[in-house]
Amino acid sequence: MSPTVESVTHAMRKKTSDTNYDFPYGKSIVRRLFQSMEFSHKTVQRTPTRAEACAIIARRYSYFEQIRELRLQGYDDVYLDETWYDNHMCLMKNWTDDSENCVVPISDAKGDRIVIVHCGAVSVSSMVLYGRCACRLSWHNELRNFLKVVRK
Repeated sequence: MSPTVESVTHAMRKKTSDTNYDFPYGKSIVRRLFQSMEFSHKTVQRTPTRAEACAIIARRYSYFEQIRELRLQGYDDVYLDETWYDNHMCLMKNWTDDSENCVVPISDAKGDRIVIVHCGAVSVSSMVLYGRCACRLSWHNELRNFLKVVRK
């Protein structure tokens, strides 16, 4: 949830209540302070940032080694790519100065999800849309359920 002028004012009062200087200003002053620093309350881009763990890098290396071995044995490659869209992937308003410092964290809350899967090889290609409402499963469990449907 994005901070509001009211919540910032309340937090400032709470943080200064045990000091020699109480925060005496109201929300209109806080709003003007944000605006004087060239912040505006508008829709901001939500950017996910994740770092890869060493174990994931090692698994990727092992995977490429296994693929190389299977190709040498004459096996064909079949590629499966999946993506999804959750209802929490939406724009929101927040205070920002248009710098990279104003990034809104993405919620892990589950919601309605549409799963899109594409599977293909050199000679065959197929795309499937698989929808599910009110998803309470992790993405991997959701994909396992999808693969059960495809196998039937």
